[in-house]
Amino acid sequence: MHDLSNIIVLVIDDSYVNRQLMKSILDTKIKEITEAGDGIEALEILESGILPDMIILDLMMPVMDGVETLKKIRELGYSMPIIVITADIDGSKRTKCLELGISGYINKPIHGSQVVKLIREVLNKTDIISEEC
Repeated sequence: MHDLSNIIVLVIDDSYVNRQLMKSILDTKIKEITEAGDGIEALEILESGILPDMIILDLMMPVMDGVETLKKIRELGYSMPIIVITADIDGSKRTKCLELGISGYINKPIHGSQVVKLIREVLNKTDIISEEC
């Protein structure tokens, strides 16, 4: 089983409350959480040299939505695992996200144990997985 205490996670979500929820779920389990309030801020963080071991990405955001953020992250050559968390993922969005290389997704509302379980599964696998597909 993968040791989460050494990983850095970038949480990209426009909701401060959702970012704080994710921090409370992961705070004692991982090394560090970096936050971005939108896709543009996330890309700036990555381009500054902060390279997380994993990204947790909300799909529904203003400025740059999650699908566009995911696309840009992959176009820039970043290959870390990405878990999508969303209130609504229809078939076409799910297909697009899978094509862009997500490692899994969770529907909102989220449960802490579900997030931790999926992170462990993703970090223990080299192929793409998708929960609830």
